[in-house]
Amino acid sequence: MTQPRSPVPWLTAVRLWCSHIARRVASASGTTIKVDGRTGWLTSFSVAGKELLAGPLLPNFWRVPTDNDIGWKVPVNMVPWKEAGRNSALQSLQGVSTAGGGRITANLVLPLKETTAMLAYVLRGDGTLRIEMTLALGRNTPELPRVGVQFTIPAALDRIVWYGRGPQENYPDRKTGAAVGIYRSTIDDWITPYVRPQENANRTDIRWIRFVNAAGRGLLVQSVGPLPGVSAWPYTTEDLESATHDYQLPRRNTITVNIDGFQMGVGGDTSWGLPVHDKYRLKGKGEYEFAFDLRGVS
Repeated sequence: MTQPRSPVPWLTAVRLWCSHIARRVASASGTTIKVDGRTGWLTSFSVAGKELLAGPLLPNFWRVPTDNDIGWKVPVNMVPWKEAGRNSALQSLQGVSTAGGGRITANLVLPLKETTAMLAYVLRGDGTLRIEMTLALGRNTPELPRVGVQFTIPAALDRIVWYGRGPQENYPDRKTGAAVGIYRSTIDDWITPYVRPQENANRTDIRWIRFVNAAGRGLLVQSVGPLPGVSAWPYTTEDLESATHDYQLPRRNTITVNIDGFQMGVGGDTSWGLPVHDKYRLKGKGEYEFAFDLRGVS
């Protein structure tokens, strides 16, 4: 573990990272984060004593197949990515103080040949947490549906305000009819109730998005660099993938949130075999990088 380099206010927090095997803990300006020392996933983001995560933040490279995806065999050809995030193995975990805060970096090995991921958590002195992710693909890895992270938040944070494309759902190849603006919704109105449950509720070109409770308190996600896509549901990925009719989807006591640096388009030229147009696919090898900030809203 890298040792702190200078006497900044973060010294105590960074030493706590170094002294715990099961987790790494850091604090700044009333914000406390915890990173699991076995997985490298963020397991807690607490602001002023209020926990804003209901489940860990982990890499996510899969989407529940749409009707179009099924038509061109995405569930078969891209299936190695389905559990790649959950089955990643922690290779190293390093913490270091910086002039304005501190950084903890988790290096992960994915269950695909020569493929790794990096998650970095940069907690600044004002309590803002930056999440940075890099996916490095092996030479022979299959095409993938998305590059992002997934986490859950308490169900009470069901009011949504966002600055991006809307108000309806939209995707990289289906967004020109969705104007950029500031919109408000609720989690129930945000989702799209397709007859056959499938990936839904995505919004692209997100500058920022807030998930708050009735009192206006909650979580802010803000873009850093390229604008991400965001989707959120009152159920889990597993719920969505196993249901065959909309009425079978439960309403959980958590909200599933997906933040994507990259996601392939949804296509639609036909629903029985034509793929998404090449410029909206994630076919390139090498590295995919993106970042975003998390802050509490009070």
